[in-house]
Amino acid sequence: MVLLIFPGNEHDFFSFIIFSGVKNRHSLKLPEYIETRSFLANCENFESYYFVTIATNLRGQDYVQFLIYLQLVMNHCNDRGCEAYCGDSVHILLHEQCGAVQIGGVSLRSLRNNDDGTFDLSELRSKLRHDRNYEPISKLVIVENTINGKIVPLSWIKELVSLCKEHNLKLHMDGSRLWNASVGSGISGKEIVSGFDSVTFCLSKGLGAPVGSLLCGTKDFITSARRIRKVLGGDMRQVGILAAAGLVALENIPKLVHDHRRAYAFASALNEIQSSIFSIDLSTVQTNIVFLNIESDTIDTTKFIHCLLEFDDAENEHVVVKCLGLADSLIRFVFSFEITDDDLMLAIKKVTSVIKKLDPKF
Repeated sequence: MVLLIFPGNEHDFFSFIIFSGVKNRHSLKLPEYIETRSFLANCENFESYYFVTIATNLRGQDYVQFLIYLQLVMNHCNDRGCEAYCGDSVHILLHEQCGAVQIGGVSLRSLRNNDDGTFDLSELRSKLRHDRNYEPISKLVIVENTINGKIVPLSWIKELVSLCKEHNLKLHMDGSRLWNASVGSGISGKEIVSGFDSVTFCLSKGLGAPVGSLLCGTKDFITSARRIRKVLGGDMRQVGILAAAGLVALENIPKLVHDHRRAYAFASALNEIQSSIFSIDLSTVQTNIVFLNIESDTIDTTKFIHCLLEFDDAENEHVVVKCLGLADSLIRFVFSFEITDDDLMLAIKKVTSVIKKLDPKF
């Protein structure tokens, strides 16, 4: 089995150099064939796949995310006046300027996310439209898995699949961190996405590729998505070197279990400090993401991050710990396979020192 990436570019000689399966230049009418190895074994549900990257953007992966969201929404919602449904905490709603609305002409209707990343299926059912003369056309449901590092329960996913089939709705999984969900739950990617019409997953988040995502669906869906990609400015030549990096990234999937282990060890160590203003809900640490909560009127994320960057490590124990302030009182740490156990111990020591420095209890 092979994975076809960006067919139609007849002069992608970078692929000819990289992939030995291509015999000569004359065979490049459909260039960039790469072995999919374990990938196809995990996602046999879908007929076709393609690699999404971009030609010019300094924040490449950010634009890849935006581009891939637009393609899937515009593709599924191919009638003007369609409506898509998603949780109120998902990326496509909060962090893409509602591009589906601005550019795709598709309205996004949010459903309140529960703590486990699900939403009430009865709420979804109640919001579906039935009068095409006066209302938008209910067309698509989007699920993010993992969401904020939490694994969406498979039992709920199966109920959602049944509901969507009942109402003839398309169903998409934003699986940017799909493999974290698979490794963390012990459930194959194939089973997690069973019943979905399309799925996306990222080759950079946790897996180590510099840029790129995969969009998976039926052959007709992917053919249509390629056409939409072109008009959105997402075409790119000579992507063989990026595709090669993506192939290597897929080999890192088994290493995700160590990211999860280190993330939980990190969270547990910080909780053991028993700080009066910093805390972590260990029940939310299910994969490689840790959220640190701040409960203080005088300390916020900006002050914590500044203190972390300015902290003077002991000699021979220097480690750079970066984190993201998502709100005034919420900090996110993310673990990747390049972080070793030694790095983990140094990070725990450094963050512990910063917490004790800022907490008046110590």
